[in-house]
Formats: sequence, structure tokens, C-alpha cells
Amino acid sequence: MKNTVSEVTEFYDEYFAEQANTGINDRIYGVYERLIGLGLDPHSSVLELGCGIGMMTSLMKRTVNQGKIHAIDISEASIEYGKVKFGAANITFSTQDITKFETTLNTPDFITLIDVLEHIPLEMHAG
Repeated sequence: MKNTVSEVTEFYDEYFAEQANTGINDRIYGVYERLIGLGLDPHSSVLELGCGIGMMTSLMKRTVNQGKIHAIDISEASIEYGKVKFGAANITFSTQDITKFETTLNTPDFITLIDVLEHIPLEMHAG
């Protein structure tokens, strides 16, 4: 497990091509289906923390076409890939550390945090 911000950033900056080759796995698709079941709709606003290259973003884009998605990741390479591959007028991709991120979404309807908590030091989980 990578622990420092720079280690995590470096790992995912190098890993994005492998993520692109892997694509959407059953677990990611299962989360998308659960979001649909919880009420994700065309007008939803979603804050996606730790979006990676945008696999979940690409799924949510199928449904959220009038609302907004703000996809954040620590890896600039992943964010650039997501912008090119899955960008849309209602999707904002930004490179940020999610322990101190900013978003223009005032009250998102959904917040996703997939495969992220293990990279955040335990003492920061409660904050």
C-alpha cells in the first residue's frame, strides 16, 4: 500500500494505462447499479472522489445528462485521460488531493468514494 501523497500520485500517474486496458469491472458496474437504485437520475449532482481515469464517471454520464458530475483524483495523468475520453459539458474533472478538495457543487445528491479510503491516513478518516 502506498502511503504518502507523492507515492500515491506517482503510482496512479503510471497506472492509468493499465486501468484503461482493464475497463469497467463488475464491482464498478455494481456500484453504478446501486446508485440507480438509490435514485440517480438525469438531474442528479454527483461528487466523485477518487475517480481514477473515469470508469464510474463514464457510467454515470449515461444517466446524469442534465445534472452535474465533479470528478476528482490525485493523479493528473488519470484526470487528463478522463477529460479526453469521457468529458462532457456537465462534467468537471479536477486534479486534487481529496483530503483538502474544493468543489462548486453546493449540496451533491451523491458522493462516491471507491478504492480511496485505504490511501488516506487513519487519523484523517474522522475529519
